[in-house]
Amino acid sequence: MAASALLSFRSETEVMHFLDPTQDFAPNERKTEIRYDPLTGRSSRILYYPFQLPPKREYTALAKQTKGERCPFCNVDRATPLFPGELNAQGRFTVGQAVTFPNLFPYAGHSAVTIFSAEHFVAPTSFTPGMIADALLASQAYLKAVRGLDKSVRAYSINWNYLPMAGGSILHPHLQVIAGGAQTNEQREIADRSALFYARYGKKYGEVLVEEERERVERYVGRRGEVDWLTAFAPQGQSEFLAFFTQQDVDFFALSRQAWLDFGEGLTRLLAYLDGQGYQAFNAALFIPADPASGESLQLRLLPRVTLGPLETSDINYFKVLHEEALSLRPPEAVAQEARSYFGS
Repeated sequence: MAASALLSFRSETEVMHFLDPTQDFAPNERKTEIRYDPLTGRSSRILYYPFQLPPKREYTALAKQTKGERCPFCNVDRATPLFPGELNAQGRFTVGQAVTFPNLFPYAGHSAVTIFSAEHFVAPTSFTPGMIADALLASQAYLKAVRGLDKSVRAYSINWNYLPMAGGSILHPHLQVIAGGAQTNEQREIADRSALFYARYGKKYGEVLVEEERERVERYVGRRGEVDWLTAFAPQGQSEFLAFFTQQDVDFFALSRQAWLDFGEGLTRLLAYLDGQGYQAFNAALFIPADPASGESLQLRLLPRVTLGPLETSDINYFKVLHEEALSLRPPEAVAQEARSYFGS
């Protein structure tokens, strides 16, 4: 069965009519598009408002103020905890310059932090595929050890708050690595819906989505190695980028350094695009299937974060926090078209 027969890209438009004070109260209108995610059915809204990013913030002074003795991640050997011996005999997982160590303020039964390097501040365009691969390999080694030690774990993820605007409480770039017995709401919904899709069609949702979006082109960004990049049809933020490891039975715990280098190549190109557009901060999460045969795809979701207007208003308001409805000021198709040029052919 063709991918187009398995997916529904549903949307509807509502139009607001008003007398516009900027045009001598002449009649005007503005549309809102409501889109529904093809997997979950969750809706989000595209607002066709004029949108301009604020000037980039300068982090040089803040980096100088917070580095060195003021930063625990700059003093990883002295100021960060150690894993118990049964998990890691050396106390920490190290790959290249990346180091994974216990999180002093855990989010689950197993909770770690991975720093990319000793560098206290890394600009978006200064990350390299090698840095990203090493950080993910160190995180992967930790989660492998957790899986071998604790059979009750059924939820794994690797997460990233980059810069304070996105919730980063320490400027030194780092990942949050989480494993536990309880899934988050998002993990549970993705896993459950993916399992239903797989049971019905015999194919993983991510595989089918990528096949369809490659054919449609309008939201497809590019491919590096076995990783495809695209924008979400129903974005959960100002923009939402998706990356799928689309091999049918790809196993996170068996991914090689080359696979992570390919992933890092795509991510650095995406970061270059975001930087070129004026974005700096972002949230990202790698959703890791506990069982690669479950029907769930290994995927990354990345949301750029911004402030809006002269008050530096948060881009997340009551719609997202209380209504669980995301707002986006730009259509995903326009974002994908811009980002595609950074991936080349």
